Amino acid sequence: MRMPGERFAAGHVALAVDRLVKRTPTGRVTVNQRGVSRWLLVDGGRVRGLGSLAEQERTGEWLIARGVIGRDVLAEMLEEHWRSGQRLGDVLVAKDALTLDRLYEELRALSTTIAARMLFDEGEASIESSSSVAADDFPLNTPPKPLFLLACRRFGDFVQIERVAGAPPWRAVSGWE
Repeated sequence: MRMPGERFAAGHVALAVDRLVKRTPTGRVTVNQRGVSRWLLVDGGRVRGLGSLAEQERTGEWLIARGVIGRDVLAEMLEEHWRSGQRLGDVLVAKDALTLDRLYEELRALSTTIAARMLFDEGEASIESSSSVAADDFPLNTPPKPLFLLACRRFGDFVQIERVAGAPPWRAVSGWE
């Protein structure tokens, strides 16, 4: 069931997501900005998955752009992914295209990049009931606010950190790594 969404100004997506998750703590929060859809899957108020329809934010394209795998390897792994129904990352690790540690490192970087890209444009956020994590979503287990704080910190945007945290940057992220 889709709940009413809300429009937000640039820099205010974290507040909109937080309000939606408080109203409906389990579901899929879809954020639409400039024709790009990204989403957070929440369960019990915690972000369990993150995904995007932007081509450059898809796992395979991300890995190619970062020089982790080649396009030929991606084509072969995608074929196995579609045939077996396994997550692409699981196929890449099983076929020794990359290590599990490297996969986790890349997925962490990609998820914070997607969250950061949500921060900088105005858009609309909505939530609908759903609790499953799709095969291409990145498995997480964090409240929404820390996810956005880490995204701000990654890109050194201290104005956004203060806006998201409601506190000065040095207080909002002290002790975080």
